[in-house]
Amino acid sequence: MAEMRKQSVARGKIKHEEVKELYKRLPAEAGSPYDFISLEWLQKWLDESTPPKPIDNTACLCSHGKLHPDKIPIMKRISEYVADFFYRRYGGGPRLNGKVSGWETPSPVTFWMWFRALFWSQPHPLSS
Repeated sequence: MAEMRKQSVARGKIKHEEVKELYKRLPAEAGSPYDFISLEWLQKWLDESTPPKPIDNTACLCSHGKLHPDKIPIMKRISEYVADFFYRRYGGGPRLNGKVSGWETPSPVTFWMWFRALFWSQPHPLSS
């Protein structure tokens, strides 16, 4: 019984150190490769009582098999390093990295030009 407890404590310490290390590397730096992963799956991974199932991103796909823009609020953008670790360890997919989104992220200049064209070239809907 004491040996089983010792092993359980050792496994818990290893998992705790793994979580701490990956948590530090979780955020995707600006301009660095990234993946999107389900917040629900990530929360299950953080729950140390049960090992997570393989990653399943199918519910977040558009009809083209890419990340649906409406699903972004239930996803987390993570670094490619951590995503590589998760997919090697737990499997699953499809993998949703920055190259497979269903929309293109505009540059700040492009976004500003689009914003100006859309909102400043038309009369304000509340003006008479």
